[in-house]
Amino acid sequence: MKINNAKLLFPTIIITLLGIGAQAQTAENVTGYPVLTKSYIDVEGSPYLAKDYNKGTVKVANGNTYKDVLIKYNQVDDVLYFPGKDDEVLSFADPVTEFTINYLKGGNSIAGHYRNGYPAIDKNTVKSYYEVLTDGTAQLLKRTSKYIVKNKLYNSATETQTVNEENGFYIFAGGKMTLIKKDKKFVLPALGNKQNELEGYLKAEGLNLKNDKDLVKLVVYYNSL
Repeated sequence: MKINNAKLLFPTIIITLLGIGAQAQTAENVTGYPVLTKSYIDVEGSPYLAKDYNKGTVKVANGNTYKDVLIKYNQVDDVLYFPGKDDEVLSFADPVTEFTINYLKGGNSIAGHYRNGYPAIDKNTVKSYYEVLTDGTAQLLKRTSKYIVKNKLYNSATETQTVNEENGFYIFAGGKMTLIKKDKKFVLPALGNKQNELEGYLKAEGLNLKNDKDLVKLVVYYNSL
């Protein structure tokens, strides 16, 4: 839906000087840096994947893996946080390359698996995190970007701030990233080969690729061939 007079708004930064130059050590032996916190007061929607900290597994660039770490994923800033002492908000000292976070959504327990390091495409960089829906020869990826927009009603002094969300689906195969629409005309060419087998599977299973689960099912089948 198009929003009139909408523009990107950077939330008011509450500067909490937490000694950015110093490192902090948590009980889980994860090293991180205090970060400047942002105020999301009077903002509709959440910038986070999940409101609270949840347990997860984090892999960093130096090869270390941390299990059962409390983490929170800010999808506006595309950064992963963990809690320090005295409610400090910390970012990981070593770049996070991959993480799995367990959280509740709509009463369902979800284990979201996220990874970066993919080729830059569109406005996404190698540092952008994607949810890995399928792994293997072909990877089905979902990119969720959140933005805070400021909306002013026509002939009104009232302004609202809203978290908007955009989702994009990509297939990573053969070292190439391809943005897809959830339609076989886009999905099958992105997979590159085995078109006859995939067409047969679509018909036999009656898959609707506009449905995320069916799209995942197709890519899983491709990887099994």
